Amino acid sequence: MKKNMSKNVKFLLKISISLLLIGVLLKNINIKDVMSYIIYFDKKYILVVIISYTLSLIVNGFKWKILMKEVPFRHLLNLNLIAQFYSLILVGQVSGETAKVLFTKKFGCSIEKTIASVCVDKITGFISVITIGIIGMFFTNNHIESIKIALITILIVLLLSLIILKNSYIYDKINKCLIRFETKSKIVKPLRKTLDSWIMYVEDTKNIYFSIFLGIVFHLIGVTSYYFISLGVGFKLGIAEYCWIHAVLSIALFLPISIAGVGVRDLTFVGFLGYYGVTSSNAMAVSMIIFIINFVVGIIGGIINMYYLVKDKNIKTKLSD
Repeated sequence: MKKNMSKNVKFLLKISISLLLIGVLLKNINIKDVMSYIIYFDKKYILVVIISYTLSLIVNGFKWKILMKEVPFRHLLNLNLIAQFYSLILVGQVSGETAKVLFTKKFGCSIEKTIASVCVDKITGFISVITIGIIGMFFTNNHIESIKIALITILIVLLLSLIILKNSYIYDKINKCLIRFETKSKIVKPLRKTLDSWIMYVEDTKNIYFSIFLGIVFHLIGVTSYYFISLGVGFKLGIAEYCWIHAVLSIALFLPISIAGVGVRDLTFVGFLGYYGVTSSNAMAVSMIIFIINFVVGIIGGIINMYYLVKDKNIKTKLSD
């Protein structure tokens, strides 16, 4: 009862934060102008944006496939779409990643191995997006120096997280510490298995490098789509500028402080695009179009989710008969 109450409080808090941020933004934005930019979006860029998002989904599927070789690619692609659905309706990206773990179990993968793969996939993804963010900052003279320092610091921490646990001495120390508590807690044994799977993944340096490379490709496609959305709305901003804005946005959206990134995404775009002289209405239009695209992708994920659930139910019914 208390657990459900706590979840409800957190959910309401996130809705409140989203509404508060949107409310603050709308005070300084002409919503009619925003809707006008969306309605009269330049049609010649629609196909380019759709192709960009489709390619990014495919690349992201291949990126996870590097780690989850035993699961067919089409299912990994579907699971990424399902993750988008749960990220949309629940508490953010954490919900999406949890859904990936639970659904992957249906394909014969252990939860421990899947958790490790999702963690490694997420970390290499952050390394990729922060890398292009830092590179973008070096290609533009007009950026915020403190953000560059923050991105470099986060990148170093992420790289160290891959390297430190790969070290056999540190691994042995952690493993021995966990063994001591194995009889006292049920969670320790699965935790050890997850750690073993983590080591298996990070020791394959070739796959880690390839995963980071595909992550860079994935995020560059995303940045390119931002560029064309901007053109469709009626203004132009360079790819380099969008690289570091996208990096900051990716970190902000991972924090579970709003519903589906609403408010956080908008504030990020309005704030940082405004730094380059883009009007708040233009920036808000870009943010809303990106949300609409993510919403459509999430709905597709929801349909696939229903298909898997119905399929599982039918299988169980046949087995019981």
